[in-house]
Amino acid sequence: MTSKTADTWQGVFGLIGITLGVIPLGMLVFGSSNGLWTLVLDDSAGALRWVLPLVVLVVGVLAIGVLERYKR
Repeated sequence: MTSKTADTWQGVFGLIGITLGVIPLGMLVFGSSNGLWTLVLDDSAGALRWVLPLVVLVVGVLAIGVLERYKR
């Protein structure tokens, strides 16, 4: 994998992490229940409404870190 390919994958993981992690968490913090996760989870999902965006965010950050380490 070249450095350019690793940069591309980092961008993809960053976009996914922001879209499915940071934005839904921000919406939950400020009281909005609408978002991309409502397509998958209903209102009775409970803690999954917090856990799934956190998992996506952590996986995205870890993937970016691993790819950054791989480039060196």
